[in-house]
Amino acid sequence: MEKERLPPYTAYPQNINYQPYVNPDSSNTQTVDRKVNYSVPNHATFVTIQQPGFVNQHLIYTGPLPESHTLLAWLTCIFCCCPLGLASIIKSNEVTQALGRGDVQTARIASESAKKFGHASLGCGIFINFLVLVILIIWFTVVVPSWRY
Repeated sequence: MEKERLPPYTAYPQNINYQPYVNPDSSNTQTVDRKVNYSVPNHATFVTIQQPGFVNQHLIYTGPLPESHTLLAWLTCIFCCCPLGLASIIKSNEVTQALGRGDVQTARIASESAKKFGHASLGCGIFINFLVLVILIIWFTVVVPSWRY
């Protein structure tokens, strides 16, 4: 029985024959077709090598799940420094999304960032409110009494 041969392609070696192969370790003597490659000397052979890429390493995290600091983010955005509070809201949403995917390491990093942005917003808000209070005190004790009606 002769096998049907495919038309030759330029990207593959031309002389590939199949010969019966008997597994010597097997108690059963079935024959299996194996591929034998007879290379031709002036024939171009194409080799594909996989490029190195990102290998996803799963780290095991054994601690408690990180907090999202959503309340801190929203309150500091409303009452303190809005740009830093907005960054804190974005990071707290990243925590929620990462926990939904099961990526605890990314959630922990985003949680730390949300907490830092929230505290920075709170600090800026306290500083700005203190500065406004000092300016108002100076305004009403020095500038307003000097006005002549």
